[in-house]
Amino acid sequence: MPPLYRCHVSFSGEQGTDDLRSLFDHWIAEQGVERQLPLDPGTTTSDGATLSSARAESPDASAIRFSLVNEVEDGQCETSLTAILCDDVSTAWIDVEWTPGSAFATPPDIRPPDLATNLLTRFDCSVGESPIRPTPIVLEESNVVGFLQQLQEPDRQVPVVVVAADRWDDWTASLDRCHDLQKGIMGLAPVLILTRAANAAMNEGLGSDLTVQSGSISCFSPGLDPLTADPRAHRSVPRELYVSNPDATIRRISRVLLTHALKRDLPDIYRNDFIRQPGFPRHKGIDETELLSTLYRLEDEVAELRSNFELEVLEHEETTRALDDAQSRVSYLQTRLISVKGQGAFDPTPEPAIPAAADSCLEALSYAGQYLDNVVIGDTANSASELDEYPQSQVWSAKAWRALRTLQEYATAKLEDDFEGNLFNFCARPPDGYLPLITRHDVAMQEGDATDNDPTRRNARYFPVPEEVIADGEAYMCAHIKITQGGSPAPRIHFLDDTTGQTGNIYVGYFGKHLP
Repeated sequence: MPPLYRCHVSFSGEQGTDDLRSLFDHWIAEQGVERQLPLDPGTTTSDGATLSSARAESPDASAIRFSLVNEVEDGQCETSLTAILCDDVSTAWIDVEWTPGSAFATPPDIRPPDLATNLLTRFDCSVGESPIRPTPIVLEESNVVGFLQQLQEPDRQVPVVVVAADRWDDWTASLDRCHDLQKGIMGLAPVLILTRAANAAMNEGLGSDLTVQSGSISCFSPGLDPLTADPRAHRSVPRELYVSNPDATIRRISRVLLTHALKRDLPDIYRNDFIRQPGFPRHKGIDETELLSTLYRLEDEVAELRSNFELEVLEHEETTRALDDAQSRVSYLQTRLISVKGQGAFDPTPEPAIPAAADSCLEALSYAGQYLDNVVIGDTANSASELDEYPQSQVWSAKAWRALRTLQEYATAKLEDDFEGNLFNFCARPPDGYLPLITRHDVAMQEGDATDNDPTRRNARYFPVPEEVIADGEAYMCAHIKITQGGSPAPRIHFLDDTTGQTGNIYVGYFGKHLP
């Protein structure tokens, strides 16, 4: 299967085998392995850890490969350092690969090994013209013009991660968060942090489609000419998610960067001269040719499917945003037609009073607290932030924000005595002047008998509410909104409708993975 991590860089050819061996030996000592790499090509074992060393020569270069294999839960984890050493420019890459112990094993959560940090610290590394450093690069306003030129080079080979200083926090806090982000994506891309002045200058140079918001992260993909050819290819993480859930942020950015890292080809000389030498990954035994051919064909297919999936998610996000904009337009035009008897239907749509979409599930909850007067959000930030660790999180967050806005629309209709009935009825047949942003098929006003009659599953759906709503201070929230209709984790929003009660509010007790 494809590596779970890859740092692939180049450096001056002056460094040789001894430098890299020393680097690897130092790292395995940090891992608690008492033995060092075998001096000659071969393998040695120490306390369940397997160390391997390989070397091969060609007329134009030499190749080395060092690896450490550890037993982990449900499988084996191999960290390897491979290098092609030439007189002028050498290339090295660090892979972390996982071999499952069973067909149903789940890949472990892999972070960049300290070996990558040590490599970037010891050597002056780059990918093409892009330097890869072990710490963030601070970009001042005076350097923005030159950086924008580099960013827009169509031959750029690696993504660039840009972090904007947070206007709601001091510089030290912004820099500390950026250092933590760098550790989580070490070796996958250059990381730059913009001062506030540099942020303003950069936004002016990029234009509105690629604006970097204060406190947010933008990941600028390579290979686009011009850079604005496909704005959706440049992924971003809003400040709300970055500040409140840095782990989810790192996972989201890592997925994007790793896809690019695995797309980059390893050197031709490695594929042509070394890859089948003893000790290197595709060395073939007498009876292994057909098996290995099938294995690597399947690996290539998996990598292609993963890339296609990422594109499908991007297209879905774009469609969702287009739908949000269209529904905002329809709502505005309906209001205009009612108030002016048909006049002004083609007036420009004004800037919405509330955001049309949320970029993360956590941001959707935050928006609800800011903009929705009759939707009260409970203690569900942790369960919502877990959703932001999935590739589909931006699709789910857009749907969740539409659902929360629909709850407010419904509550308003009830408070204005414009509607009688529940949320399901409201979405099926909304009164004049109201526009639900989800369908009746997304709403379930009760659970099935299997849930209602099972104490464990029923108890999982009790959430806190004010005592003026229920004296016990908690309610069974069987009513829920389906963010997706099936699959896993099938996010749900569980709520209690008190629009006809003392408070007139709707209480959201839970937003997260499908409850048991």
